[in-house]
Amino acid sequence: MRSRVQDASRRNVVAVCLALWFAPFPSCAAEETRPAPRVDALGDPLPNGARLRLGTVRFRPPSSVSDLALSPDGKTLVSIGEQLIIWDTDTGKQRFRKPALAYFHSMSSYGCRTVCFAADGQHFYTPGERDDLLVWDLDGSCRQMTLKPDADLQGAPVERTTPSECRAIDVAGNGELFAYGTARGVVVAGRDGKILYTVPNRGFTDLLSAAKARGNDKNSDRLAFGGHFSFVRFSPDGKTLAVVLSEKPDELRLLEAATGAELRRVQLQAWMVRLDFSPDGTRLVTTERDRAVRLYDVATGQEVWSRVLNLDNPYENYTSAVAFHPRGEFLVAAATDDKLHLLTAATGEEIGTLDGHTSKPWALAFSTDGKLLYSSGWDSAIRRWDVDARKQLPLPVGTRGSSVVTMSPDGRTVAFAGGGGTLHLVSADEGQELRALHEDGMTFSQLRFSPDSRLLAAGGTVHDDVRALIFDAATGEVHRRWTWPKGADPYSTIECLDFTPDNRRLAGAVFRQHAAYLWDVDAEKEIAEIEHSQIYGLSFNPDGKTLATAGWDKMVRFWNADTGEEQRATKAGGDGGDVRMYTVCYSPAGDLLATAQLDGKVRLWKLPEMTPHATLQVKGRFVFGALSFSPDGLYLATGSMAGQVELWDAQSGLKVMDVGRHESYVYTLAFGHDNRTILSGGSDGVGYVWDLRRGEHRPVPDPKELWRRLSEDDIASAYQAVCDLEEQPDVALQLLGERLRATRFVMENHRKPAPDEEALRVQRLKKLLLEKPDSNTIRATAARRALALLARLRSPAAIALLKELADREPRDDLAPLAEAALKHPLPAG
Repeated sequence: MRSRVQDASRRNVVAVCLALWFAPFPSCAAEETRPAPRVDALGDPLPNGARLRLGTVRFRPPSSVSDLALSPDGKTLVSIGEQLIIWDTDTGKQRFRKPALAYFHSMSSYGCRTVCFAADGQHFYTPGERDDLLVWDLDGSCRQMTLKPDADLQGAPVERTTPSECRAIDVAGNGELFAYGTARGVVVAGRDGKILYTVPNRGFTDLLSAAKARGNDKNSDRLAFGGHFSFVRFSPDGKTLAVVLSEKPDELRLLEAATGAELRRVQLQAWMVRLDFSPDGTRLVTTERDRAVRLYDVATGQEVWSRVLNLDNPYENYTSAVAFHPRGEFLVAAATDDKLHLLTAATGEEIGTLDGHTSKPWALAFSTDGKLLYSSGWDSAIRRWDVDARKQLPLPVGTRGSSVVTMSPDGRTVAFAGGGGTLHLVSADEGQELRALHEDGMTFSQLRFSPDSRLLAAGGTVHDDVRALIFDAATGEVHRRWTWPKGADPYSTIECLDFTPDNRRLAGAVFRQHAAYLWDVDAEKEIAEIEHSQIYGLSFNPDGKTLATAGWDKMVRFWNADTGEEQRATKAGGDGGDVRMYTVCYSPAGDLLATAQLDGKVRLWKLPEMTPHATLQVKGRFVFGALSFSPDGLYLATGSMAGQVELWDAQSGLKVMDVGRHESYVYTLAFGHDNRTILSGGSDGVGYVWDLRRGEHRPVPDPKELWRRLSEDDIASAYQAVCDLEEQPDVALQLLGERLRATRFVMENHRKPAPDEEALRVQRLKKLLLEKPDSNTIRATAARRALALLARLRSPAAIALLKELADREPRDDLAPLAEAALKHPLPAG
């Protein structure tokens, strides 16, 4: 049970959010003092730290959409989800946006309609705070309209609502009548805000309990999760009001709009989801919870026809949004098969479908002339359709992106999935498109370049099959292709892909099939189908001999990469958190293994023993395996449900910096060819290339200061010192040569709770040596940073210095570290 403290905290959050909603915007003068933000190729602002956007934010809300409303002139579209956004339909550009704080939680549930236009098209309306309406201008300015009770109010009073309780709203004509539906009932008011009558919602039993009694519990009937509702919709002429209350969600009431007098009741066959009137007002169509679309006669209340759609989703099946075409000849209904179904108005016969949504469409809006249909939903994309031609139209400008992105190890190319089975390959520097790859009918879920950057592996689905294929990145030709059935679960797809370092093996994980697939790239054959319950992620050891898999069974399993035989299994966790895993990732040297777990922690394990090494907590938690080591293994990047991309020191587990932020959760991450670039893909439908160098480069003239910063415990300062040195290769080579040639001892940070007596004595001795002004001892963290920097410089002199340090006799503490740096060179950039 929620505590009073939690309730009070929630009220405080609501109050702050509402204050922010109505907060005035900064003046133009204040804006002029700020530096101009970086923009993408279309002129849309980039988030802080991003240098390149993959895909566009045109007609791309950052989260799911529950409602759309189109102005009568077709020039303005309003979408509501977690954000209220006003769109210019000619360009797809956002004119205005603000958090839809009052009602975003109510999407995808019974009884919602939270935005509508007045007939003059100059204003639109949304619920406001409590019993208020918000009247919006097309530039995003708004005013409150407070509803005022009349002394002779007809019907029982409806108690004052609480914020976020209103979930349905409609307006008749140019504002002659307003209808406002809350959990407690319907309120109808005139232009002056005076309440004319109410329709109480009297059934206050738990809606979830009622759903369960009908065989639909909260897991199988997610539409009941929004709680009680009162749905309202005016007929086109404004004379009739349709009302559905949660006290009886399978009954439709038709009222005289001006007075509230009941005209008739219509008995539905199942709980109503959405409804729409025909253009002439003589018919109304409903979507009902039994997968049906039904047409009713307004004058008699009799059913005209019923069409139950063939939906076979094993989890949930229902029809949702529904809209009549302006000519009234046919109508469109959305459903959980991700399709828009076209039905004739006369008989309900299905005459076609519109395919293109990737997850539950929930909102529809026709243009006045019927030439365009707008739709959106769970896939957070606003789509435009030529209904007569039965095809989706491209964006007005720009290329639609997605969360599915990857970067080539050489740092030159970025790939991202667009729509319609297309992959876009662009330059990592400027974002110029190099080529487009296509696989008919495929929806991509994962991408991965081969270590030599020649091949691009892609995973996803084609109709009822799961598919993995490999493209030749230079020619776009399909190099290999594997296809197999989804099975009983329609959501089966590839969650993770990885190549062996020699490019000879490819592995893919399919969570909903509890399996990993191991393929021979050269012979185009499947080596093994590996059983791992609830597998989500996998990673090849840098030596290519071992495949590690991880999943929601809380186990990390190790497999022979040539045969698929299991070698061992280890439970990853034990500290009380939710240790189910989204992915697993080897460090480039193979000495560490990272696991991304549902409690938002990354656990680093020392190999081969799988002993705990470090634990770090991301902002929020994980929802996918957004985890990547830097090419030199010194750093780890993470992406969380909060949208935050973070950079960590892999040895200590300390945070280096907040890199940047998506507007929704992060789906995937990849480093570039060095430590200074990260690519991320988010569920806000775009990818970003983040530049980890922040601000203008200001070289530090004193080499001693550079070395001090590189050696210190301040992780962020040390990272920037390495970046500063990398910009000055001659200075770096001279400084590192002097310091490393003089080094004989390396002081490790021992993690064992009780080192043996000899190890403890050596550690104390090194600590004393470290404090001497002319010390020949350095910390292990400083040594690794310096050696990794030499490997990144890649000049003949830098490589020669590494070899010199690795071959020193007698062997000292630094030699094996230099040898390891030579064994794992970074790819050329």
